[in-house]
Order: sequence, then C-alpha cells, then structure tokens
Amino acid sequence: ERQARIVQSDGFGALKIFRPSFSALQSFGLLSKLNDVRATTASPHDELSCKHLGDPHAAKNRSADIPDDMNCALWVMGLPPNVTYTSLLAAIRHIGKVYSTIINPPTGRHFCAAAKIVFFERYQAEKLFDLIYFGYFFVMGRQVLEVRWNKVKSSAFPHWNQSRAIRITGHAHLMDFQFFEVFFKARFTYDLDHTAVVPCSTPGMVSHVWYFGSLRCQAASARLAIERELRGIFEVHWADDPCA
Repeated sequence: ERQARIVQSDGFGALKIFRPSFSALQSFGLLSKLNDVRATTASPHDELSCKHLGDPHAAKNRSADIPDDMNCALWVMGLPPNVTYTSLLAAIRHIGKVYSTIINPPTGRHFCAAAKIVFFERYQAEKLFDLIYFGYFFVMGRQVLEVRWNKVKSSAFPHWNQSRAIRITGHAHLMDFQFFEVFFKARFTYDLDHTAVVPCSTPGMVSHVWYFGSLRCQAASARLAIERELRGIFEVHWADDPCA
C-alpha cells in the first residue's frame, strides 16, 4: 500500500526494480546452469573461482592487475571446521575495515575451513597477516597459524564512507527482521555476521543494523534494493564496521 501511494504521488519511476543477483536467481531455479558457467570460466589458479557466488564474468571477480605489495586479500587456512562468519569476524575486531569475506568449509582431504578476507587497505591486511604469522590470532579459541597472500589479488577500496554494515530506520510497526530477511534473500545471496536494534532519537521510529559478511554484493546490494524499491518507507545509511 505504501509503495502504491508513493507511485501515485510521485509517478511511475519513483520506485525502481532491483535486479536479483546470479546466485539469487539460481536459488529460485532460474539459472540452473550457473555452476557450469563458473566451471568453464574459472581460472585454474583461482582458489575461489568455482565456489564464488557472484557473476563469473564480472571484472571484480577476477584478480586485480596490481603489484603483489598492493594486494589487500589474504587466504587464511586452518580455521575451525565449524567456523561461522560471526565467529571469524569477531576475531578480526579492531584489526581493519573488511571489504569482503568468503569462507570455504572443509572439503575432501581438507579437514579445516579456509577463508578469503579482503580489507579496505593493504596495511590492515598486513596487521592480520602478522598476527597469524607470529601466532597471536585465535578463532573460536583455536590458534590459527596458516596465512598467505591470496592469489586472486584485490586492490584497496577507495570509498571509505561505505561499509559492510547498513542502518535501516522506519516506523516501529514496520521494522521487522524477518521481513528484511525475506526481502534480501529474494534479491541476493548474503552471509550474515549479526543484526542488532540500535538507538533511534526520532519518536515512533526504530533503527536496525545489519552486519553482513561483505560490502560487495551484500551490504551494497541491501542498501541499493531498499533505495530502489522501498524509498520513502525506510531510510538506509552506511553503519560503522566493528572490525575497523
């Protein structure tokens, strides 16, 4: 009803459709051959290419053309087999602002999980590299000692105002975590760190913060989907990353 009123008052085009991601379309059975596409376009040196949930043709899913000493992506091995995005990101608190996180669960002869972690800046990635190298990094109480610079390189991300966390504000009776969970899952695939209710100074309004595993394709998609399809109903802004 609220969407209809906005269109009636502001005209067609006031609200726009958010195009679902490749992985979201596949989850609804609309891209059944996506895995075949990934397999045929994957680089044999790409540790994540066959498991990545994004568009295999997108430039951001390929290794950046940068010198090794500008790479902001780490490949962390020896993680607990049952590691979650919540537990992994909790261990990275105050180390550096996270651009993206992808966890690979144990498979075949690998009994531990591994993760690609990309930071906004090189020096932040170096901080985590050193913690692991010198034995000071623990996840779920387990010491993690294996790390290398990821073969699929990522350059520094220049937009410091953006974040893997977003703040959503709306009328109290409309703010419902389950609604947004369904809304997001129909539009893109995401990994969730956690959600929280945060203080809101406007009477009758409530604010939620969603901490995603990644900025790219997750927090960015969530913000864009709300801005396009729910503009005038909810406000959405970037929120602080607790890892920063």
